[in-house]
Amino acid sequence: MNEPGVYIHLPFCAKRCAYCDFFSSTRLEDIDAYTEALCRQIKESASKETVDTVYFGGGTPSLLGAGRIKKILGALKESFSLSEDCEITAEVNPTGQDEKTLSALKEAGVNRLSVGVQSLDDRELKLIGRLHDARMALKTIAAAKTAGIERISADLIYGLPSQTIRSFRASLDGLIETGVSHLSCYCLTLKEDSPLKKLDLPDEDEQRKMYLDCCERLEAAGIRQYEVSNFARPGQESRHNLKYWTGKRYFGFGAGAHGFDGKERYYIKPDIDAFISRPARELKITEETPGENDRLEEYIIFSLRLRSGIKYKKLASLGGEKTLEKTGVLLPELKRAGLAGEDEEGFWLTPEGMFVSNSVIARLI
Repeated sequence: MNEPGVYIHLPFCAKRCAYCDFFSSTRLEDIDAYTEALCRQIKESASKETVDTVYFGGGTPSLLGAGRIKKILGALKESFSLSEDCEITAEVNPTGQDEKTLSALKEAGVNRLSVGVQSLDDRELKLIGRLHDARMALKTIAAAKTAGIERISADLIYGLPSQTIRSFRASLDGLIETGVSHLSCYCLTLKEDSPLKKLDLPDEDEQRKMYLDCCERLEAAGIRQYEVSNFARPGQESRHNLKYWTGKRYFGFGAGAHGFDGKERYYIKPDIDAFISRPARELKITEETPGENDRLEEYIIFSLRLRSGIKYKKLASLGGEKTLEKTGVLLPELKRAGLAGEDEEGFWLTPEGMFVSNSVIARLI
């Protein structure tokens, strides 16, 4: 886990979902020019350094097809050294993903899939503007297994319009039955101007019940929570995403991509036209260099997302004396409420605590 990872942003979608706030475009005619520019950016950053994770995010990376994914991976292999066990993930939507298509992705080098299922209730899928139905989602997971891709993650959303605890549980149980090795379960988050806000949305108490039910049912199925929204069978955690939450380095390639070099965080300007026509180095925007207090806050925020939690020695090494004092006052209260656990090395939030983690973090920083 000491090697850096690579994040590649592929910002193309056949249709933009009503709830999505990621940088994306439906101008599919730009895909070839974008792929060329992306390969150029990767080669400009060549260092021959070993990387052990690659993540194709978006957008809908599967829209590029196996040929372009293979070309991008080829540019990476020319510019970096990919470890023998490199985890290579591609996000896919369950539309047009048959065994032949997924076998081609595997042949290109992809060994892990993240499938945007979101729900197995056709009415819920239609309300949020998804292009697939439950049958397609289940078919995609089955096809991926037949294609020989063993590491499969499924995304699920709770708090959807007209969703009930019963319908969410049915989606969750349906995915457990497929045998996927990883699930990412997110609460629906909407912008102020989202049209979905006009629909019948579950309130916070219903969302809480869905979340806790999710944690309990997945635990019973042997799919353990390791991060606030992520659950995996033993050894199947997302190695790439763990880099974000543990402060490891990762390169960011593509318009809208973010990266971290160990000292500074940066992003590439989210402008496809500029990315295609100009050198990526001219579009790289460095965010404010974190100071000592920023590093302490990042450690608190990221660690409380993880079930492993905060370690007292690490907190002290980052100058967290005041945080330790606050912890001494706050922790007994959290433990009495069933929101936290503790041992001699540190403390962590329980599922109940993770649901209100923002308020806990606000009291510590």
